[in-house]
Amino acid sequence: MSRSTPEKIFHKKKENLMFDSFKGQAKVKEKLAIIIHQGKMTKKTPHIGLFSSAGCGKTTLAALIAKELGAEYIYMNGTAIKEPMTFANKIYQAKKTPDKHFIIFIDEAHSLPRGIQDNLLSILEEPAILCFVAPTKMKCAKRDGTIKDIKRGESIQVALPKNISFLLGTTHRGALQDTILNRLIEITFDPYTTEEVVDIIRAAANQEFPDDIFYKIAQISRNIRDAKKYLLGLEAFADMHNLITLTDAQFSEFCSIYGVSEDGLNSNDLRYLSVLMEHHTVGLNNMSSLLGITAGEITNIVEPYLFQKGLLAMTPKGRELSQSGHLRMGRASDDMMVIEE
Repeated sequence: MSRSTPEKIFHKKKENLMFDSFKGQAKVKEKLAIIIHQGKMTKKTPHIGLFSSAGCGKTTLAALIAKELGAEYIYMNGTAIKEPMTFANKIYQAKKTPDKHFIIFIDEAHSLPRGIQDNLLSILEEPAILCFVAPTKMKCAKRDGTIKDIKRGESIQVALPKNISFLLGTTHRGALQDTILNRLIEITFDPYTTEEVVDIIRAAANQEFPDDIFYKIAQISRNIRDAKKYLLGLEAFADMHNLITLTDAQFSEFCSIYGVSEDGLNSNDLRYLSVLMEHHTVGLNNMSSLLGITAGEITNIVEPYLFQKGLLAMTPKGRELSQSGHLRMGRASDDMMVIEE
């Protein structure tokens, strides 16, 4: 009786990709590797949504994706897009060079007005069509090369070339229509671990510091952008004072200068907690007025970090200080009473 031959399994050698240099986010990079390979196989990259909290590297990663594909990278900020005509020049540019791939990255995509999001629906479809109303009298080139006069208010449809792919980056996924989200391959960043933050800033450092300094920087940073900002500031601080390393007192002095506590809270965070300490629950609009910052900054920057630190609790009455929040504020000021929950 002959033995059956075991099935041989062959593995291709793993490609070295541009975004391998992007520190952390292993799962994100694994998924992107598949998407990039798909794009190279089909000559068409799917539309992608990059979702993360602020300062985690969406813009950097988008540029690396374009570089890996050998594509022309076009950056647009959602806050600056007020009408669909904004896309027209980009489309014309892509049509002129059909052999080149174009990646259009829309940062702060949650800022896109509802009407622009409606326009994006047809752009993200296959075949892609940009639909808009002419804001003024204009001329439009037809497929046969002839020129057509367009009247103000006339509806226009422009077929998009297949060499355009869109990347949408946002900190606020819920601000995008579900119909848009359904047309995107979603890439959601995981929270960075302390060790990942330390590795990133250690690699970015121009000055050698002991590991405990890198860990302290990670502790006061709410995202990678903050960590790099504090690293550069700390290097300048050390150079100004001819310091090779820093004592605890010197690091505290640096934190005080930069307006951040050694547990990462800034002045807005502390004022927010102080308001809740005094009033227990406060509506978003009232909190915005009291702090002098926008409601969007509160919901997108301040509150997520305070929830992450365990200083806020969601109750039937609304947001309140958690027990940890009461203890934190009790330590912060001698005249603040600690309220036990």
